[in-house]
Parts: sequence; structure tokens; C-alpha cells
Amino acid sequence: MLSKFRTIPIYTIDEECFFEKITGVLLKQASNRSTENIAVYSSKLNHFLELNSHPYNLAIRKTFTIGKKRFESFIKIYAIILTRLFSINFYLGRLFSKISIRVFQSSEEAVLFYRNYIYPNKQNDLCLARAFFAAATSKSFKENGLIFIGVFLPSKSMHAWIIEDRAMADPQDSIWLNYQPVAAIHYE
Repeated sequence: MLSKFRTIPIYTIDEECFFEKITGVLLKQASNRSTENIAVYSSKLNHFLELNSHPYNLAIRKTFTIGKKRFESFIKIYAIILTRLFSINFYLGRLFSKISIRVFQSSEEAVLFYRNYIYPNKQNDLCLARAFFAAATSKSFKENGLIFIGVFLPSKSMHAWIIEDRAMADPQDSIWLNYQPVAAIHYE
């Protein structure tokens, strides 16, 4: 489903932190670089990194309700399978998310559906599956969206979120501001 997976390394004085795309873990290695290399990213990724760095420039949307969707039970089954695969293995979850079911107009609508119907009491631990579900089911994500996976250093705590159409796709997610992106996933 998602064609570009880009690691965004973080450099400290003596370490380099980077996201490993097969296992989905943050790795650290010694870095003897005296200066950080300037990475060359696509214009789309640079645009989203700029939006992420300046959250006050993001649009504020009013939350809307989710109407009854055609094939709603099938979408719920898809979301549960995706969630369980991500709990087992990052790569399997990514692979399964390539099956796109474009039923929601935006990622925001998909996120709200996921929050309301898929393990609603466990949403604090499901950010990765929620982000990939939204990307796989949103009609506008391909052109206008990007998934960030970030880390809260030095704790190694990870979080995933979507920015789409110059707005945060999850109106209930406020902790993303504390995380520094280490990976970006999007269409080119």
C-alpha cells in the first residue's frame, strides 16, 4: 500500500538513533561524526516535516460523526486483523496494510471509526495500527497524507500519527507533539 518508507535518523553527540523498517524497533549505534549529515528528502516529505515541526500551522477541524458505512462489519474485521498482526510483527502488519479498502473520505474519518469500534478502551496502545488502518482506508491519504513514527528520547517510547491535508488526522491525539519523527511512510 505505502510506497515510500523513509528513515529519519536522529543524531546526538555520540549516537545515531534510527528506525529499523523490518522489525519496527528503534536502534542506536555509536556515531563518531562531528557534524550531522544533511539528508536529502523528497519535497513531499520536507513539506510534512515542516508541518510537523510547526504544529500551530496545522488546520483545526471540527470533529464529525461517522455515518453507517457499507460493508461496516468487513471493515471491522479488517481492522481487528491489522491490529493483531501489528501486535505480533511490524512487518506482517505493514504487509497486510497493503490491502487497501478505500471507504472513508479522509484519514480523520477512518481514525474516528477505529477509535469508536476497534478496542475503544485500549486506544492508547494502538496508535500504529490506527495510523496504518486510516492510511489503508482513506480515499485522500494517497495524495494528501503521511504517517510519522516518532520517538520520545531518551525513553525510546514510540508513537505513530498521520498528518493529512495540512491537519492532524486524529483530533483526540495530543501526545504526538512530544515525539520526534524517526520514520515517514507515504505515497510518492
